[in-house]
Amino acid sequence: MRALFVLLALVLTVAHGPHVPAQEPETDIPAVIEDQIAAFKRNDTDAAWAHASPQIQGLFGDAERFCDMVRKGYPMVWRPRSYRMGELEAVDGGFLQSVLFQDQTGRFFVAVYEMRLIDGAWRIDGVHVREAPGRGV
Repeated sequence: MRALFVLLALVLTVAHGPHVPAQEPETDIPAVIEDQIAAFKRNDTDAAWAHASPQIQGLFGDAERFCDMVRKGYPMVWRPRSYRMGELEAVDGGFLQSVLFQDQTGRFFVAVYEMRLIDGAWRIDGVHVREAPGRGV
């Protein structure tokens, strides 16, 4: 009887496996970006830093340097007046998520976030920003 119980437990474990949440890039990726923007808005450097990929973290070394770069180089991301998620595109082992930002002066920018799945979590592996005159949010 005990052998039957062990066999049944083994079959159930193999059939169902451990519970691992499904990766849903269409919802998970925008949530990561929105969480980082919210962290920037509340000056939570550690939370913002946590969404950066190991490659980005290696470039800057710590959360303070990283956030200082964003504050000075990407003010539309640091303190947007508004933003809206755009198109999500699968590319070479990751995704590109476009985001339309309006800065505090009313100018519009398109930011393309490079997203990579690292150890089961979506991380930001780079952002490319260009001005998008005449666009509305």
